[in-house]
Amino acid sequence: MKDFGKVDVLVTTAGIVDNVEAENYDFPRWRKMLDVNLDGTRLLARDARIHMLAQQIRGSIVLIAPRQPRFASDRRNRLRTILQKEQCQF
Repeated sequence: MKDFGKVDVLVTTAGIVDNVEAENYDFPRWRKMLDVNLDGTRLLARDARIHMLAQQIRGSIVLIAPRQPRFASDRRNRLRTILQKEQCQF
């Protein structure tokens, strides 16, 4: 905001990807992944939308998530990433 004065486009692509079987995924690691992949995306999108509405900016918010992870060779890992993606839809 300091440098450009406004936000008219937000693109989120950051995320944590782990190649760990679901039964071996410990809770602190799971929480960190959700904090980054879900909460980070949601908070950025929310704040950008609030700013755009307040400033009457016609902008775009683009949330990028994989359709199906290539890293996950088994169904449990694919399911975990697909569930995260579904949680990001607004």
